Order: sequence, then structure tokens, then C-alpha cells
Amino acid sequence: MSFDEAERESEDTFSFRPNPQVFDVQPRTSIQSGGRRLRVTGANLRLAQDPMMIVYSGDANFTDTCDVMNDTIMHCKTPKTDVKYQELMMRTSNRKKRAAEEPTKLEFGFLIGDVQSLQDWSSKNNVTLDIYVDPTYEKFKANPDKYNGSILILMGQNLDYASSEEDVKVYVGREEAHVQSLDETTLTCKIPEKDPGAGDFKGNQTDAGYPYVYVVHGNLEFEIGGLEYPGGQLELPIIITASICGLLVLMLIIAGLILRSRIKSHKEETSKLLVEMQNLETNIADDIRSAFAQLQTDVTDLTSDLEGTGMPFVSHRQYAMSMFFYGMEIQPASYDQENPDESMERAMLEFSKLLSNKTFLMAFIQKLDDDKKIPTKDKQNIASLLTVLMILEDKLAYLTDVMITLMSIHVQVVVDEDRPRQLFQRTETIVEKLLTNWIALSLYDFLKDHAAYPLFLLYRAIKCQSEKGPIDVMSGKSHFSLSDENVLNDDVEFEELTLQVIVNDEDGEKKEVKVLDVDTVSQVKEKILDCIYRNRPYSARQNAQQVDLEWRHGQSGHLVLQDVDVSSDTDPGWKKINTLKHFSVPNSSRMALVVKQTLPNAVVADNAATGATNYPYLEFNEKHSLLQKPYNMVDYQIEDGVQIWHLVKEQEGTPDDLPSSRKSKDKAATIAARSKKHIREINFPRLLSTKGTVQEYVDEMFGAILNTQDVPLGIKYIFDFFDSQAKRYDVMDGDVLHKWKSNTLPLRFWQNIITHPNYIFDVRQSQCVEASLRVVSQAFFDAFSTSDHKLGKNAPFNKLLYNREMPKYREMVDTYYSSVSVMDAVSKRSLDGELTNICQKFTGLFSRLSTLSKLYQMTKRYKSQLEEALEEDEQCQRAHLAEKLEEVYSMLEDDDGNDYLLQ
Repeated sequence: MSFDEAERESEDTFSFRPNPQVFDVQPRTSIQSGGRRLRVTGANLRLAQDPMMIVYSGDANFTDTCDVMNDTIMHCKTPKTDVKYQELMMRTSNRKKRAAEEPTKLEFGFLIGDVQSLQDWSSKNNVTLDIYVDPTYEKFKANPDKYNGSILILMGQNLDYASSEEDVKVYVGREEAHVQSLDETTLTCKIPEKDPGAGDFKGNQTDAGYPYVYVVHGNLEFEIGGLEYPGGQLELPIIITASICGLLVLMLIIAGLILRSRIKSHKEETSKLLVEMQNLETNIADDIRSAFAQLQTDVTDLTSDLEGTGMPFVSHRQYAMSMFFYGMEIQPASYDQENPDESMERAMLEFSKLLSNKTFLMAFIQKLDDDKKIPTKDKQNIASLLTVLMILEDKLAYLTDVMITLMSIHVQVVVDEDRPRQLFQRTETIVEKLLTNWIALSLYDFLKDHAAYPLFLLYRAIKCQSEKGPIDVMSGKSHFSLSDENVLNDDVEFEELTLQVIVNDEDGEKKEVKVLDVDTVSQVKEKILDCIYRNRPYSARQNAQQVDLEWRHGQSGHLVLQDVDVSSDTDPGWKKINTLKHFSVPNSSRMALVVKQTLPNAVVADNAATGATNYPYLEFNEKHSLLQKPYNMVDYQIEDGVQIWHLVKEQEGTPDDLPSSRKSKDKAATIAARSKKHIREINFPRLLSTKGTVQEYVDEMFGAILNTQDVPLGIKYIFDFFDSQAKRYDVMDGDVLHKWKSNTLPLRFWQNIITHPNYIFDVRQSQCVEASLRVVSQAFFDAFSTSDHKLGKNAPFNKLLYNREMPKYREMVDTYYSSVSVMDAVSKRSLDGELTNICQKFTGLFSRLSTLSKLYQMTKRYKSQLEEALEEDEQCQRAHLAEKLEEVYSMLEDDDGNDYLLQ
């Protein structure tokens, strides 16, 4: 150093080190008033002196301080910005989403010395800081409010869009309360049980004589109001004044207060219910994690052979039957007759030509759809037969053209009648059923290649979790469920047993199978067969009704166990189905599945597990029946006046001498009372536990379905059609367009597939599994809704169950719809090629002649309506279509004028 020409040298050294670096910033969201602490990770951060965070908004910028923790971590407070609520409102879409859900994205950086590269860090790393509107908190209705326990619930709006529990502080007086949970409208905290003293958290407002509750949310401070602890007293003048004012207001607006009280009670009950669920989820979080880990192990073990064996898909024909003809009486045959009638063949050939005429088919469909007297089932049947026929004749592209033309007409009608939201809400017409079938065909490859695996895992997970607790074989209700309507209201005690099942008598091969001591014999047999056959198609394996369960003692003891036998417990009018507990079966007992015996225990039967895969069913006489409720079977002898039960008597407590209507009412009242009594004590923990345990599988399935990388061409095509129709008819409401698409994709396809995985997989679906899957499918459909569901005490429980996840799911739906809209349009050539591929995969599965004849029979039912339509239409008249149809009729008439195809 030189000073007045004198030079001095320091013993210290001056070193140059690399500039500070920033690698990541988390979280990257904030409220507009700022104050959220962000964690910045990087390198050489200790070199920073007075670092600051800078946020850019147009020509303005805003800064706030940072604290360096060590060389790699720095904490920065987000600054207050000038983003206005009105600006956020302008960013909302036609869906009219709340402004808080649409953040403003701002660029940001860091001011650390003269390091230029950090000042625009976000733009260089392609990230932004998402700014949400400020939260608001409601003040206490009464000031001061009364202390009512250590749990305090505060209400507000937009509380968690850019905040978590760690970002919010609640003070009671000078003491800080522990924030337990935070969601969009509710903050729950645990407050001091003893009076912390008068005043606020800054030491002010001490004159009131009671502590004040404040919320510090980022840079914002909210005064909630005073809180009076037991023993605290207000000054007499204040009490008198408040009493007089309250009395006057009460006398003036008594009716309004009653209404307001009811509304408030409704809101508080809903809020408390949601908070109770959140607290329960928190309390059982460790149990859920443990249960999920065990479930993950079990599911992995059950599905470990999928890579080799593949998933048990149903055939193309079975898929088509489930999607097209479920619940319908008229279905086409698989094969043509060996020697079909020549006249019928010629007639059906001419009929096929007529159906291939667009003018004829359009008139045919429109006339039948306009006739309200024609049953919906008939219209659906006609649509499905048409779909199959066009597949067999490789004319799916032609059918698509007809369908789109008819859909365009349908759009015009509902828009002209000012009811556009009702478009395709139901499946009551031929056009609507054609669309449903078309979606099922278009999504088949996507379902099989992308969505099937997570759907199968979800099915397996729910089935596995359900079977970990008791399942009533008669009612189908289960201990573990997602459905409050299908959960066992009674707290049934049970223990898990591990059976040693002998698979092969010759080499002594055994398998360990976990069952419950309250399982029926048939339930045990199903669990054993599931363990042996694992993922083999259910139709290609034995079932519980084809084998007997044999309990083996020592060297020669063999006892066939039955669901109902002479040892069954009986009450007047009732007989209890046998369980393992009834037989006193201990843990580690040896069991074997043996060939079904006509007379159980008469002879020693061969082991069935290693024999042939198909055994004949037991033939029952009139008194020996297979009692079959949906999905559940119990083998027993019918006895007059005797009902059987498993875990709960379905009609217990209803006197026999009451009229049937009175019985039904009393039964309903008993069930309702029992449900109210048990729902919080028993059902909530079970439902939440089941949800938490399978939640990861639910999320993975939703993610696979809404994957934007593999959108089927058919979905892009149909969505573009709706976009063009909305533009054509000036449908400006984005909610309407969104609803059209949602009525097409989730409503017509995914809800059905999620609820019924047996439509795509060859599995035996139980009632308890279907009930849980129905809750999941409803949550999936709710994610496509554009309106917020008003939660209340009478709201379906599944609405409450997935309330916290709904914002995330709806964001996924928005992303999916946005991504589909910007995809390249589907060319006619690409679509035709896709439809040709579909025809090739599904062709040959049905008889063309049978399909035509079934369709002809449906057409002949409405001969007069069809003839009227053909005679009224000018194009049909010019083409002489009515005469050509009459020629088809005449080909099939005998000498007496009767149509022998209909005889």
C-alpha cells in the first residue's frame, strides 16, 4: 500500500475466491404481501455481504433481505410486490376460477455484490416466483370470544395457496400457539390451556384484561379478537352495554338471526368435520405409513410375476361385450350358422347396403332418437349393434362421419334451446351410445398400454387392504373401505392366522396363506386359490365352489370344512355361517384344497390344487342351492323360515308381526341411528386409514390417465370437434366447453373402467372392492368439475374424503385439457388409419350375419316410424330408400306375409 509515497506491506494475504452460486430455490411461491421464507441452496454463500432477493414486476422491482446460514444455505424473505387482485382476476379463465388459484408469475434474482449472473437467476434457470393473492382471516364473531378447549379453529380464505403450517404463526397474548393444520379455508392450532395474560404479542392492548389472538402470515398481521379464559371478568359497564345492544338487535332482527345461526352452524359443523378428519389423518399418520409399507410389500409380491405372465386381460370380444352390451338382452352371436338360409343372407346383404347409405342411416337414427316412446335400452342396443356391424365391415370411419354429423345437429339443438350444459350428460339416445362405444374403442390401446398397469395395482391394493379386515359375505360390507355406505358399522373383533396350505401331497409343497379367524370357509378357499393362481385369469382357474377345504390333523386326520353344517350356531329364525373361529382352527394349521365331494367327509379326496384346472360343479337338487348375492357365494341347504348370516344380521331388531312398510321404515331408522353413532368413533379412522394406505396407487393411476405425452388420437379429434362447435355457435362460457369434454371422457369411459376393472381384466370383482373403486372413480370425475362442491353435514362422505386432494387433481385436469388443445390437429388420414387398426383388432369376434339379423329385428319393431322418416325426407325419396327397405321385408316374408326371421 502506498501512502504519501511511503510503501507498506501487510503480513495478511488477500485471496480471490469463486463468486457465490445459487443452485436451487424452494419453495417458489409467495403471497403478494411477501414475507415467506425461501431456502436457497448454492456454493460460496458466506462471501455474500448483505445479500438481498429481488423480484421484477414490469418496470418495477422489489427487494427484501437474506440471511446466510452457512456456505451452502441462505434464507431469503420474499418481498412485498405490487401485484393487484384485479390483475389476478383478469388472468382467470372462462371457468371463473378464484383469483387465488391463478398466480402471477414473476422473475427474480439475488443481489450479492456485483455478481451479475445472479440478478436474473430465475430467467436463466427457466423458473418463476408464483405470486398468489393475500390470505384473509375472519375475526371472532364475539369479542372477546370464549375459551372452548385447547384446539382453536380459525376461518379464512386463500390460506394455503402459497403457505404451509411453518409459514404461519398464531399468538395468544405473548405466547405462540402450535399450528397443526392449514388448508384453503381453515387453520387449526393448539393454544395455551392457561390464560397467558392480557395484551397482544407485542405487549400492547393490556387494558382489555384478556389476551388477544393474532395471526402473523408472512408480512401480514391479522387481529382475530380477544379470548376470554375461564375466570376472566369484564368490566360491568361493558357487560351492561353489550347486553342491551345484543337484546335490541335480537328483538329487531330475530328472524334474520335464526337464519344466520343456522348457516353459521352448518358452516361450523362442516369445518369441524373437515378438521376432525385432518386431525385423525395426522394422528394415524404413522399407522398409515406402516400399513402402506406392508401393503406395498404384499402388492409387490402378488404382482411380481406380471413381467413374465402379463396382466390377465380379457379378450377383445369380452371387452366389447362389457362396454357395448352390458345389461342388454339382444347380443350378436360369435359365429355364423353352419347352413344359413339363402333368402336371409340375400336380405341381410341388401339391408347392409341400406345401412351403408349415409342418408338412410341418418334418417333412421334421427327418427328413432326423436321418438320418446322408444325405450332407452332399445336405442342403446341398436347403437351397439351398429358399432359391431361397422367394425365387422371395416366401416368405422363411415360410422364416425355419421356420428359427428349427428352430434353437430345435436349441438345446434341444445344451443338454440339455451341448454348447452346438458349436452351428452346421459346415454339415452342412439347418438350418445354411439359416442360412448366410439370412446371405448378409441381408448382401448391407451388403456391397455398405459393405464392398465396402475389400474391393476390399484385394484390389487384395494382388494388386498380390504381382505386384511373382516368382510361380511352376505352384505359385502367390509372393515376396511373407502365407502362409508359399505363399511361395517359394527366393530368386529378378529385375528390374523397363517395357514400352511399343502399344494402337492407328493412332494409336500406348501404355501403360507394369511386369513382371518372370522373368514367363512368359502372366503378362505378364495384366498388360498388367489395365492396359488396369483395373476392367472380368473376364468382359467378353479373357484371356491369347485373345491372343498380340508383341515388336516396329524398323520391321518382329515376334516372337510363347510360354510353351513349341523354344527352351525342357530338362533330362532337364524343360522350363522361357519368361520375358522367356529371350528377353533389355530394358527399354522395345515389345510388342503381337495376335489369337491358330493358327501363331505365320506371319503378322503385327492388334492385339487395340483390336479386339472377345471372340476365339474356340484349338481344341486331343488333343496340344495347356491345362494348367490352379488359377488358373494355361500354353499348351504335351504331351510324354510331360516335366514343365514355371517358377521351382522341384516334385519336384526325388526319384529315379525309388523307390516312390511313399517319394517322397512324401522330398519332404515335403526341403520341410520347406528350409522350416526358409529361413523365418527369407528368409520372415520377406518375410512381415512384405508384412503391413506392406498393413496399412492390412486395418485399413480390418475397421473397415468392424465398423462399428456400419450393422448389418444380419438380424444384429440373429439376435443377439437367440441372446440370448433363452441366457436361456431359463439359459446363463450368456458365452463360449457369444459363440461362437453368432461361428459365425454371421464363420464363415458373412465368412471366405468375404474369402477369395473373386470371389464378389462379377467378377475373376480367383489362388492367391497367395487364400492371402494366407485369412490375413487367419483373423485376422478369430481376433478373434472368446474364448480366447487358445497360441503355440508349431508354431503357424500367421498366428497369430504378427497376434499384436500381435489385442488391438485383439478390442476392436473386443467393441464391435460390445455395440453390437448395445443397438440397438432389430427388429419383425416391419420384418424382413418387409426380406425382401420381398431377394426382389425376387433373384427372376427362376432357373427356378421347374426349382428345384421339382430339389428334387422330391432328395426322391424319400429317399421312404421322408419317408413314415415324415409317418406318425409326428400333425399330418401329421390334414392327410393323406402322401396328398397320394403324389398328387404318382402325377402323375409313367407306365403302368409309373416316375417319368418321374427318368428
